Amino acid sequence: MVFLLLILILCTSVFLTGASVLFQFVLYPLFHKVSAFDIECYFKKYQIQTMRIMVPLFVLDVLFTVLLPFMPLRPNLSSPLLLSFVMMAFAYFNFLLLQVPLNLQFKESQNPVIINKMIKYNWISVISCSIRVALIVLILLRLHS
Repeated sequence: MVFLLLILILCTSVFLTGASVLFQFVLYPLFHKVSAFDIECYFKKYQIQTMRIMVPLFVLDVLFTVLLPFMPLRPNLSSPLLLSFVMMAFAYFNFLLLQVPLNLQFKESQNPVIINKMIKYNWISVISCSIRVALIVLILLRLHS
């Protein structure tokens, strides 16, 4: 059961990492390319699509992660598991405390400085999600051996 739960966490983490990379290298830089005339419509579509993708992933990831401590775990898994929780917290706090407010600011005034801040702060999500994926893979390897 622990192995299955870790596989599910790995899947949600990989999707969140992929979404963070997509934002970093595709969606946020596209804001620079959209004309001032089209930016409001583009941003609305961006927000709707983002919420459709990210909210279910966040909910599933949190649900699976909250269930994990209730499973019987080996003692050698506690350190990487704790570190994976910290990486998840970094990604989520970054999203809630930095990226959402920047998105709201950008909605009010389509400022290129805000786009650059969104790109800059999204690196926190890219890096922490990537480390989390590596940690979950490590945990799965330790569990399997």
